[in-house]
Order: sequence, then C-alpha cells, then structure tokens
Amino acid sequence: RAVDGLEFLSAVVLLSARPEVTLFRKISLLFQIFDLNNTGGVRRDSFTILLKATTTGLHRMVENFPRPATMTEFETASQELFQHLETSGTSQPALSLLELVTWMTECPYSLCYISCVSRLSSCLFVWGTNLRAQLGLYLQPRAQLVPVPLVTLEATTVVKVATSEHHSLFLTDTGKVFSCGAGFCGILGHGDLRSHGQPALVELLGHNTIVDVAVGARHSTVVSDKGQVIVWGSADLGQLGLGCTSDRELHEWGYDPCTGGSFAYCSHPRVVSSLWGARVTATRVGCMSFGTAILTSAGDVWCWGNNT
Repeated sequence: RAVDGLEFLSAVVLLSARPEVTLFRKISLLFQIFDLNNTGGVRRDSFTILLKATTTGLHRMVENFPRPATMTEFETASQELFQHLETSGTSQPALSLLELVTWMTECPYSLCYISCVSRLSSCLFVWGTNLRAQLGLYLQPRAQLVPVPLVTLEATTVVKVATSEHHSLFLTDTGKVFSCGAGFCGILGHGDLRSHGQPALVELLGHNTIVDVAVGARHSTVVSDKGQVIVWGSADLGQLGLGCTSDRELHEWGYDPCTGGSFAYCSHPRVVSSLWGARVTATRVGCMSFGTAILTSAGDVWCWGNNT
C-alpha cells in the first residue's frame, strides 16, 4: 500500500529482521531521521511527526496492526512529554537520544509496540542505581527509576539473574552467561579488568553449559551441568575456594586504591579443583558478600570464604 516517505522509512527501520539491527539501533536510526534540523535533538513538532509516521507506517504495512491514534492525541502526547521534561529540568528544547530511548522503553503507549518491532519474545526488566553499569542499559544512565526492558539482551531468554552493587550475571536458557558492570578485580570473567556497560558473553566459560549463577560483593560463581563449581573475581578472603593466594598460576595480584594495599584475584574463570577432585558435584550455588556456599547432588552443603 502507498505510504509517504517518512512513514515508509520509519516502518522499514522498525520492521528490520536483520540480527545486527537491534532495537537500540532502530531507535538510534529513528532519532537521526527525525532530527529534522540536524541539531542533535528531536524537537517537539518533529516528535509529533515521529509518532504519526511510525504508527501509521506500521499500520499500513503490517496486516492487522492497530490503527494509529489521531493527530490531536499525538500532539497531546508530545505536549505532556515535553512539559514533563521542562518541569524536571532534564531537557533542552529538543529530545536527546537518551530521552528518546527512555521514553520508548518506559512509556506504556510505546511499550505496546516494543514486542512488535523487536525480538523480545520474553523480556527482562531492570531498575535501580546504575553507577557501575550493573543494569546493562544502553547509554548508561546513572539511575533507572522505573522498570524498563533490557533490550541489550534482545533475542536472548534469561532464566536467572545474579547481581551485586558492582556487577550482574545473566544466565540464559541455553546455559550461557553474560556479565556487565565494573571490571574491578576481574569480576566479569572476561580475563581482564575492563568494565562493560552492556551484557557481554563470558566466552572464557568455553563449552560449559551453566545451570546456576551467584555473585558476592567482588566475586562470581557458576555451576555447570557436570556439577563443576567455576569461580572468578577477588580471592582476598578465600571466597573463590582456590587455596592459597600465593599460587601465581591461579591468582593475579592488583593494587587496591581504597586500602592502598594489594589483593589477589582471578580474572579468568577457574574450576574449584579440590571439589572436583573429591568427586563433589554441585547442583546450586549461593554467595554472601565474601563467601560461597554450594548444595551438592548428595544433599550436602559446602561453604568457604569469610567466616565473620
């Protein structure tokens, strides 16, 4: 069916099924399209056109897609958004990319369309402080005040989340683990100390299929389908269970700017060999701030770390 140029272009962007075109990328492209004055922002009248063009284009190009709202309703929605931003003192005369992403992932009106223009068959929602990027959100807001879908894990089904004030682990239905947050003491498991603002696959787990995850204040622990306990992060209080930290084949050493001293850590995931060698197979794992506990297939509980 014939549609105008902006309607067609908006619908094509939102309906793209190419794996590399994520929902965030689609929103970014819409931002560029409707920054009609090339000012680095979407003005109120342009935002009204964005609403009309995207919803009308989708309605005309997709069978049984809901009818768009009226122009008056679009103008009212634009007015309410810009008045809210002016009241809160967070916006210039034009929407920034962060504000557009925030609106599209928080506003109930927009959320109705998210599942239609993305690969979010099921969705994980996140909220709270994000000072260390532990929420995994694009553009890394300092705080997220209301629950929003974690579109960075689009097309990924998350079955369990473990999170601390520094980082988060996401376990998928295929046994893979993603991590994000501060990279201090190697707690993300990528073999280095770099931070990651969005969830990144922990590739160093190799071909292991993970069935459970847990995190402490500065360490991470997972259990494989074979019953192995795999750990990484800070080892200064024995929370990894790898034995004496003087073993340089297992541990690395770093400087702690908070205490002025040094600390031991593992940036690479390591199997707790003492358990595996004793044929102790784990089924579940839990972490305290500086300790770890596992439940075994025999119904026993094993613990290690800080005993205070």
